[in-house]
Amino acid sequence: MKVILIQNVKGLGNIDEIKEVAEGYARNFLFPKNLAVPASKKIVTNITAHNDKKIKDELKDLQSEQALAEKIEKMLLEISAKVHDGNSLYAGITPQLIQKELKKKNITLDKKQIIMDPIKELGEYKIKIKLRHGLEADLNITVSD
Repeated sequence: MKVILIQNVKGLGNIDEIKEVAEGYARNFLFPKNLAVPASKKIVTNITAHNDKKIKDELKDLQSEQALAEKIEKMLLEISAKVHDGNSLYAGITPQLIQKELKKKNITLDKKQIIMDPIKELGEYKIKIKLRHGLEADLNITVSD
């Protein structure tokens, strides 16, 4: 008997998967516990369409993240800071400050996506930006006074 899982079932499958199971297993275990419903052509068609849309949306999101990664890689972010003895800064450059500077350039990131130690001296730096889908980009930063 074909069933559609409406919850994850350990050892059988995940939500929205169509599985072939024994009738007794379906009637005595899956249906009473609301883990699955019988598979009809209409439901199978709806789930297939839903899965296709989900795949297209994920692909579109991946492409937008790749474009963002390329934009970040090409960018040079210049930050001015007050200097104290020679090269040292009064206040370190933190992910929050970089987030704010990127927002001015129409790039919205969460500060948790910016992987770095605080910058405490003038100079040029490369920092990692973590994006969705496991993508990473290197952002070039120049800190000057």
